Amino acid sequence: MRMPAIGFVLLLLAVLLATNCNAQPPWDNGRLVVSQNGRFLQHENGRPFFWQADTAWLLFQKLDRTEVETYLENRRAKSFNFIQAVMLQKSPKVNIYGDVPLVNDNPAEPQTTPGNNPQVQAEYDYWDHVDFVIDKAAEKHIYMAILPTWGNMVKDGRFTVQSAKSFAQWQIRTADVSQADNRAGVTIESEQPGPEIRATINCPKNRTVAWKIVFQNEL
Repeated sequence: MRMPAIGFVLLLLAVLLATNCNAQPPWDNGRLVVSQNGRFLQHENGRPFFWQADTAWLLFQKLDRTEVETYLENRRAKSFNFIQAVMLQKSPKVNIYGDVPLVNDNPAEPQTTPGNNPQVQAEYDYWDHVDFVIDKAAEKHIYMAILPTWGNMVKDGRFTVQSAKSFAQWQIRTADVSQADNRAGVTIESEQPGPEIRATINCPKNRTVAWKIVFQNEL
């Protein structure tokens, strides 16, 4: 059956509009904020934002560079604008390349090596691969919503208030902070008399949502 002319025109217009929207990174509209009425997310310039996310908790650990490209391109084509993943995972402790994220499982001592050439195994470490995933998502105009770690690393004592602060500060020091966003920083807040302590990072480049480590002692 032939498509009516008006239907073809509308379809073509929809395709052109979608292409035009994808041409501009969403973070060019400013940071994501909550609307004044508290009912939805929007950019700083007032443009509404719908959080269309896919959860790939072990993205940093399980996929190699080629698989990352394939996965993110698939999600981009399906109009996902957020990927949710965890940075530190109890099992597996190594990523697809056999690299560990921490020295002796200590969050205060990230395991890094000089250089970041993926063709040189001795250079391309765990955190180089994390950077690759985040940068590749940014190329495809996809935000990364990153969970620092699971609660088990807090319960077993590896993540303390001090080690969480050290880990957060290291993340900031190694981040590629753009001139457009120099507001990255670390804050530690203690809410008394409750046992909850927060370590908060406001991540650079407007493309990674701020994340929090929350310690909640069992009473």
